[in-house]
Amino acid sequence: MATRQGLDASIVNRLGADQQALFFAVKAEFDTDDIRIWSGIDDITINSETYTGAGSLLNISNVEESLELKSSGLAVALSGMDSTVVSYALTENYQNRPITLYLGYVMGGTNEVAGTLTLFKGRMTSLVINDTPQGSTVSIDAESRLVDLDRPSNFRYKSK
Repeated sequence: MATRQGLDASIVNRLGADQQALFFAVKAEFDTDDIRIWSGIDDITINSETYTGAGSLLNISNVEESLELKSSGLAVALSGMDSTVVSYALTENYQNRPITLYLGYVMGGTNEVAGTLTLFKGRMTSLVINDTPQGSTVSIDAESRLVDLDRPSNFRYKSK
């Protein structure tokens, strides 16, 4: 059976299971530290790193993939989180910093990861903080590296 690059055997085995428990996880890499959150509750370990559960407070835009060579962006919004996330948003350099979105499976009713695959890997382009009486929402827009193909090259060739 042909598999997509980066799709490990544990994911392929889960695809045939009767019940599927999917989750999303986001890793935003800042200079000081990484923010790692996932769409469930409690903590979970992915690739030996701990991800904090955000539950329904995490909102992720649609991830598009096509046969065309084009870039699709990603938008991640996180609301109601602690002051650490807002502090990073206010003080850290975020532009062109890596962000990764994972899709994974958990084993029936537990927070044990059965496998993950990378849905999106790109760079953060903008970060907006909306502060309301209900709490702060941090929204991050990201772009794939494919967007560089649309930009003109600054290299100049000179013959001798």
